[in-house]
Amino acid sequence: MLFLLIGCVRLIHPTQAHVDWAQQQWPDTTLEILESGRKSYTQRCAECHALVPPAEHSPEEWPRYIQAMIKKQGVELSATEQDQILRYLSAASAIPVPPKE
Repeated sequence: MLFLLIGCVRLIHPTQAHVDWAQQQWPDTTLEILESGRKSYTQRCAECHALVPPAEHSPEEWPRYIQAMIKKQGVELSATEQDQILRYLSAASAIPVPPKE
């Protein structure tokens, strides 16, 4: 079932362009942090609902959306998971299609 839910949304893997964007917000961001955020998003969020494409919300909207899931739905995320998911979704929504390298 999890694979069916994930398969409905194309989640890009972060690139250096995503890292560069994210470092403007969070200077310590690395590619590994963004990949961890992607992994946590696909695993944790798909437990309850179909994944939302990152571009569906702006980078400015993602913090409120994530907080709503935590508060309204009782989702339990560690501070690290929450931070990494936010960084991934924000960067992926800011740059929804990776530039050609």
